[in-house]
Amino acid sequence: MESSMDAWSAGNFGNEDAVEWLKMVTDGGGESTIRKAIECIELFPEDEFLDAIFCSQALAAAEFIAAARGNPPGEDFPEEAEAWLKENSLQPDENLLQATRRAVDRILNNSELKELWQEGCSNDEWHLTIIDLRRRLS
Repeated sequence: MESSMDAWSAGNFGNEDAVEWLKMVTDGGGESTIRKAIECIELFPEDEFLDAIFCSQALAAAEFIAAARGNPPGEDFPEEAEAWLKENSLQPDENLLQATRRAVDRILNNSELKELWQEGCSNDEWHLTIIDLRRRLS
């Protein structure tokens, strides 16, 4: 997969993959799209490298879950995501929360997305963004 870090920001909606995924949620995909993004990471074999696209989608889904629990990322949360949460009832159960935490940890520790950020000059900012997300999911 080819990615251009030049067009990305460290926020979890700061890349094309997350923005396209957000459109799927708000255009009718809803809660099932959010759950599938997390499940994709959970179902991905442990011995295989996580593709950046799946990581970006799962991190965006994790932001929805954190926001539904009252812990949004602040300025980096898109207006359309906020509006969707106001109009829909997303009630993350404990199983989804645990799966989301594991997904975020796995992305942070061993993924193509992590490597892409390590190659760029904003790795520290991305790392802090993910650590903050993980904290907001606790």
